Amino acid sequence: MPLKLTANILLGLALCAHPQVMASDPASHDQRAQQNKTNKILENIRIPIEFNAFPDTQWAPRNIDPYARHNRNYFSLKVKPFIPIKLNNNWTLLNYTVLNFISRPWGEPVVSLGPAGVPVLSGWYPATRTGLSSISPTFVLSPKTGPNLVLGIGPSFSAPIGKYPLSTEQWSIGPALFAAFQQERWFVGARVHNMWSFAGNQEVNAVNLLIVRPHIQYGLNKNWFLISSPLITNDWTKPSGEGWLLPLGGGVGRRFRMGLTRVNASIQAYYNAKRPSTMEEQLLGEWNIRTEFNILIPR
Repeated sequence: MPLKLTANILLGLALCAHPQVMASDPASHDQRAQQNKTNKILENIRIPIEFNAFPDTQWAPRNIDPYARHNRNYFSLKVKPFIPIKLNNNWTLLNYTVLNFISRPWGEPVVSLGPAGVPVLSGWYPATRTGLSSISPTFVLSPKTGPNLVLGIGPSFSAPIGKYPLSTEQWSIGPALFAAFQQERWFVGARVHNMWSFAGNQEVNAVNLLIVRPHIQYGLNKNWFLISSPLITNDWTKPSGEGWLLPLGGGVGRRFRMGLTRVNASIQAYYNAKRPSTMEEQLLGEWNIRTEFNILIPR
């Protein structure tokens, strides 16, 4: 048998035994290409800087200060770096930390002498407490789930930095769930925590706090987007129904660039449909006005 004919026969047998050599499967090729795409949610380090204002806040219940009214302002500044750390081809560690600075209305006691020369509390002088309240790091382990989806679970911690009333003076720990989906104009995500105190000032109430932070963003065009990201909380230590904070609302934002860095800036407004009670009074203002700058740094 001629050598050329023998070679052709062997090649034909090889192609029959391995048909993928002859023609690749378009479906499997598309599946591999989809799996190899970069996950857009994890390709940037994100540094959201969020400023919240709660006008018309009452500093204390009226059985403490009979003259307390909803006429003060509560402010919160949060810096929240989000850093994805790739461990290998299948796992990513998400590090999410919240540095919470607050400025809250307070009162200084005014003491005077009574008729018998005994010091008595005669009232309160308006004051403000400002500083770093707490640092709360979260570590979420996330498996590879494709180019559009991120899921993860891990521990969350909270370390009190300021003294009361800037912080709870309680060290807390609890589980955290993280989910995010991004495709075309939509970004939908949420993080859920429940924190329990395990150490701290025993003269201050223990912590059992639920935190739910949904995030919905829709791109109107290349530059503008709609956003809603309310901070929902519930203090389980309060009587049933009295610990909820339930804001409703959203806002509008714009994207722009600063060199290689992208920034998503937005302004939002939320109506606090449900507010936590203290001594049967709702102290927090009815509205929350938020300004946010989300800085995206390519890794």
